[in-house]
Amino acid sequence: MGYEREFKFALTQEQYEEVRANKEQLESSEEVYWNIYYDDPHGDLHSHGYTYRMSLIEDGKGGFCKPKMTFKGSKHKTDHGLHTCEEVEQYLTAPLTKDDFFLHYTLLLPDRHHTEPWKKIAHMADGHPYLYVIGSIKICRTKFNYCGFVIELDKVSYSSDTHDFELEVETHEPEIVYPQIVEFLKRHNIKPTPSRHGKLSRFWRFRKQHGMLPLFTW
Repeated sequence: MGYEREFKFALTQEQYEEVRANKEQLESSEEVYWNIYYDDPHGDLHSHGYTYRMSLIEDGKGGFCKPKMTFKGSKHKTDHGLHTCEEVEQYLTAPLTKDDFFLHYTLLLPDRHHTEPWKKIAHMADGHPYLYVIGSIKICRTKFNYCGFVIELDKVSYSSDTHDFELEVETHEPEIVYPQIVEFLKRHNIKPTPSRHGKLSRFWRFRKQHGMLPLFTW
């Protein structure tokens, strides 16, 4: 268990494409992954600021590698748009096929894997002995190594035709990294605009606007 410190900046599609077009200038890598979100039938975890998700990285063969469960506590915003929150991560057995996922992880039971966050989840879940999959988003991520830290450039897809874009940096040295990332953005003529909402909050907002959606679009 640890505490995640991150900067997130909202980008327009044009800004995203501008930064990504210059990725050859930096050491970079790309991956496509999915966030699968869980909650109880009433959405109690989200309403209290908690996130419980599975991340699945596409392996290029129709399956997934590095499946990981992540529990996040409520976020606290500090200077410069920096967010701090409690985080617990646990990697699951890999690789994972789509059939494996549907067989074992569409309902999440507290006595399987990742036991640490369940005390909080059981408290918030209002007596429900399991969590449902409530939906998923697709993230196309480009990572840059820049000045000793990693920049993550994301295209986040909520449906086949609805996307948003952000740039994220996780750091243990926010006072050192912040001016460097601001300078990076200014070099691309981007005004630093802190992202006001995380991916899960944006997912819920999209679902509220469009009603119930297919749980998966893969």
